[in-house]
Amino acid sequence: MSYLGIDLDMRNVPELDTDFIPMGPWMIEYEKEADRPIGIAIEREDGKISVFETKLRDESFEEANLRYLERYIKFCLWSVGGWKVTVCGCDDEAAKVKEEYVLGGPRDFDVNFMMNTYERPFEFEICAPEDLPKANDADKSVGGHLEGCRIGFDAGGSDRKVSAVIDGETVYSEEVVWHPKLSEDISYQYNGIVDSFKTAASKMPRVDGIGVSTAGVLIGNAPMVSSIFLKISRDRRR
Repeated sequence: MSYLGIDLDMRNVPELDTDFIPMGPWMIEYEKEADRPIGIAIEREDGKISVFETKLRDESFEEANLRYLERYIKFCLWSVGGWKVTVCGCDDEAAKVKEEYVLGGPRDFDVNFMMNTYERPFEFEICAPEDLPKANDADKSVGGHLEGCRIGFDAGGSDRKVSAVIDGETVYSEEVVWHPKLSEDISYQYNGIVDSFKTAASKMPRVDGIGVSTAGVLIGNAPMVSSIFLKISRDRRR
């Protein structure tokens, strides 16, 4: 099978979509003869920047280059999140992909999502290799603390789970059905969470720490994207 001039081995062709192209295998084949280095920087909150490096093929693979670059940038953007994309090493291709990352363009969903998440305009810049922003990632150590009296809480969209743990051993656990996705009154979510905390705390002599798991995107302490606050306005989540 060939796609945009790149041959790939398609061992299992979907019966209901014989034209389906798996991007993973296609990109692997594409990269085998790619030799033009490019860099992509993604900036998110607090000046954090992630930098990715890859390569494009020569200019004779114009369509394949554009497809690869667009997919690669999208993958990087959704891997780390961010409000600004900076690309170097492929001005012509980057300029065409930039036209897609605008409101109303082919990547309108991506742009809207990142703008709403980071609460600032989405930017796409093209620069010289020497001007590509430097990586500024910040690692955070999360979890791994088993000593003492701790609460583990999972805020799900259809139920909430809580456990009381003493020195790594579970002494109490419960699961409560709730419907936070349907509530426009934030006190419903608040009271449900506090109730679970209090129940778990009552099973231990003290509380040394609380760990929370929930689906969504948190920037700082604010749930910018959250399955349990679907009907709660943004300004009431902070």
